[in-house]
Amino acid sequence: MHITRNNEKLKKPLKILILVLFTIQIFFIKRAYSSQVAESVYDGPYFFIENNKLTALIIRNGFVRKMEVSPENFNVLSKRYDLRFGYNALWENYHSEVNESVSFSTEESIAIMSDLHGEYENYIRLLKKSGIIDRYLNWSFGKNHLVILGDIFDRGPMVTEILWHLFGLEMQAKAAGGKIHIILGNHEYMILTGNSQFINTKYMNAEQIIGKSYSSLFLSNSVLGNWLRNKPVIVKINSILFTHAGISIELVRERMDMDQINQIFREKLTGSSALGSDTTGGRILYSHIDEMLSYRNYFADKQFNESKLDSILSFYGVNRIIVGHTTLPEVKSMFNNKLLGADAGMMNYHSGELLLYQNGTFYRVLYNGKREKIFESDPDQKVIN
Repeated sequence: MHITRNNEKLKKPLKILILVLFTIQIFFIKRAYSSQVAESVYDGPYFFIENNKLTALIIRNGFVRKMEVSPENFNVLSKRYDLRFGYNALWENYHSEVNESVSFSTEESIAIMSDLHGEYENYIRLLKKSGIIDRYLNWSFGKNHLVILGDIFDRGPMVTEILWHLFGLEMQAKAAGGKIHIILGNHEYMILTGNSQFINTKYMNAEQIIGKSYSSLFLSNSVLGNWLRNKPVIVKINSILFTHAGISIELVRERMDMDQINQIFREKLTGSSALGSDTTGGRILYSHIDEMLSYRNYFADKQFNESKLDSILSFYGVNRIIVGHTTLPEVKSMFNNKLLGADAGMMNYHSGELLLYQNGTFYRVLYNGKREKIFESDPDQKVIN
């Protein structure tokens, strides 16, 4: 009996000791794993302009490096990260003012991509197969237009690469007489307002390495952050309206035109006061921000009909609208070709599709470059009124 009691007394501290040793072992396993993960993180560069100095933040092998950037060392960075612009472009873009119209007219082709979500390889492949870029990833689309319908950010692991490619490609397109329209989506809005809940694990690890939030890399003092803050949320080309998710009939009833919408969103992102939230228009749109960038009623609301769509098209003086955001099995046309959904699911291990308007015909461009005709537009079709 005495021996049994002693054994019982010994069992309790032994269990505690085993538990402590197990906890220590788990701690060091996690620490070793975190270290290995951190060492595999490569990201950047991110450029910032502060106190009239250009600096860069780079993550390599899990270590962060900050450096002042000069024309000389920028050339080294440019080659390492395949940047398609010069040193001066960073300064010029940062100090440029927004004075561009959001209504365009062209007789050239229009290519549309949506919801890239950090899927750089799919993005590049579709651009190549569609003839928009060449084998060296440079603009080869001449005077034509490329529309990116938002949601470059989140989910995928190569957001930075897409952003810098578009940053340089935009300049190449302009030099060739073409145009790239980058339209903000709800995921751009989230990142630019401090919400990084949907970022890829790679960027979560980057946060730990730099000791700051991912969104801090896109503040207004960063080149990319400033560049994105000056992008619109709605654009019109010819008689087609482009926006990320959609325009509700409620906004039309409040008679919110494109300039007002873009101005208020820009105000929200930059802190300017051109059209404040204390104005009637400001209050209305601020209350509909989630709806404007996350609208799904065109596809999900059984009560939404062609008559409502006609009212929206009529107000903006167009005969069709093209949106992304709502993931579809393929590029889809609805309501007698007045609505096209361009988000064919590039994320979630799908290759996605590109929508192409060329010589009066809309095509679905597949991952292998094959074109499938969707419909021909009526050259005599009038704007809905």
